[in-house]
Amino acid sequence: MTAGNKLTGGTALVNDVKFVGGAKASKTATVALTATSTHAAGDMLSWANPEGTPILITDATIYVTTGVGTITADIGVAANGTTASDTVFDAVSLGTAQNGLTQSMAIAGGTNGGTNTYMAAGEYITGDASLATTGLVASIFITYVVL
Repeated sequence: MTAGNKLTGGTALVNDVKFVGGAKASKTATVALTATSTHAAGDMLSWANPEGTPILITDATIYVTTGVGTITADIGVAANGTTASDTVFDAVSLGTAQNGLTQSMAIAGGTNGGTNTYMAAGEYITGDASLATTGLVASIFITYVVL
């Protein structure tokens, strides 16, 4: 292997990209959803791609500790932190019926959401709820691979 690259067991580090068992290693970001009295795009969630290069969102999971009423939310990749999108979750429930439950984009992504969502450098994942989210306590776990 060339300088800067190394192989340890089944893990290879090539040009600072970690491969485990032949595949790129994933990363997970944990982001709290913001409880807010408004429901404009980006109010509940505005997470910028932290890598400075494109990433592939392989999964996103929402854990609701305290839901609010019957609200739903659209969450997805957008060009900026204030544009609505539903490419990750389309009308996912954040209501009280979800208390203590997790929802994965692979299962609860809805009509437009789903796995393996491309995110360019400089883009955001935004969240827009159907109603105010005052009292909401929830987090999203965004799993991705650097491309």
